[in-house]
Amino acid sequence: MEITLIRHGKSIHKEGNRMNSKQFQKWVMAYDQKGIESADCFPEQTKEAVKKAEAVVTSHLKRSIDSASSISHQAKVVTDQLYREVDLPELNLPSIIKLKPSAWLVLSRIIWLAGFSHQAESYKEAKIRARQAAKQLSALTQHHRQIVLFGHGFFNRMIASELQSIGWRGRRRPRAKHWHAATYKRIDS
Repeated sequence: MEITLIRHGKSIHKEGNRMNSKQFQKWVMAYDQKGIESADCFPEQTKEAVKKAEAVVTSHLKRSIDSASSISHQAKVVTDQLYREVDLPELNLPSIIKLKPSAWLVLSRIIWLAGFSHQAESYKEAKIRARQAAKQLSALTQHHRQIVLFGHGFFNRMIASELQSIGWRGRRRPRAKHWHAATYKRIDS
């Protein structure tokens, strides 16, 4: 039995210029609604995992769904909000503070990890959701021995940790690179 976690392809929503925290919140909403750039080649490990997959799972976000459809020719794709990326807290900072989206992302994630989750799920809630996701993926392997999840960088890492805690073995921390695949196998299979 195998579960492969793949980070979605690169978003067509481009980085952009410096912006304040309110503008960044709008940027994140636009990012979540956009698809991915077309890709001509994929990492070999990713292609092999998708080729062997008996079931493909995605989050409900467009970049995850588009990634699955661009590489997978599976008839059955299961989409579930459970696998969405971890939310970012809303930062209501003075509008004079302007950063690039990549800097806002890092700052938001650090603040979130430190315990601030204004208008977003907390770290504890995300960990519970990751545990549910890992258990759901593990249960799917009872019917489909090879599962592929097209998910998101940060949440895939959280799922990986939970998979390992319930007996799956693989890369300790999946790389957050677009299209990167990390495969987990049951010790007893």
